[in-house]
Amino acid sequence: MIESFSAAASALAAQQQRMDALANDTANVNTAGYRSDRTNFEDLAPRARGVRATQQGPSTVQGALQPTGQPLDLAVEGDGWFQVARPGAQPALTRAGVFQVDATGQMVTPAGERLVPPVRLPPGAGATTVRIESDGSVIVGGTRVAQIRLVTVPAPGQLQPVGDGLYAPTAASGPPQPAPAGTAIRQGALESSNVDLVDTTTGTIEARTSFEAAAHVLRVQDEMLGALLDLRSSNNK
Repeated sequence: MIESFSAAASALAAQQQRMDALANDTANVNTAGYRSDRTNFEDLAPRARGVRATQQGPSTVQGALQPTGQPLDLAVEGDGWFQVARPGAQPALTRAGVFQVDATGQMVTPAGERLVPPVRLPPGAGATTVRIESDGSVIVGGTRVAQIRLVTVPAPGQLQPVGDGLYAPTAASGPPQPAPAGTAIRQGALESSNVDLVDTTTGTIEARTSFEAAAHVLRVQDEMLGALLDLRSSNNK
């Protein structure tokens, strides 16, 4: 009976983790460059009875490209990421190509993370003077002044989300490397979230139903255990 309790409790925890991931996806359905979380389940047998949820990392499905007309809004087409430097120079990858120019002329995210390698515009150059080619070449006044380099990792599903649309490379994902041929940058556009609300809604219903079933099993087990204890107590009188 203890094993039954453990199995039901593990199912509750797994479905709660899945519901949390689905809720986060729903909350970010309108977040540029957001990639939905993928959750899988692993059978704990033969070590134990039960199941656990495992995060499979961000989905690799391309989101739709939405024109914005803003010269420093950039979208990635294909298997690539913008690489930026977090505080402490820690690398992070993002598909949210919302950039601006800081006081030093560098292209940065709204939170101030600079592109890697740095992209610095000439003094006096404003966003409207910048043309960014599909290969990442940054052109100002007809002159190439910098290069935006897209990267990827060997196992994108193993990237670690760190918030604000950023993902940190891990030992499992492998280090950043040049994006494959055919990956391109689209200026004046952003990649939409790749969350599918139909799939998310269906998944939420499935997870909630499974959660309620596991909770019911726990209640039944608790009632059975209580009945057995009452019977034993009566027999000992």
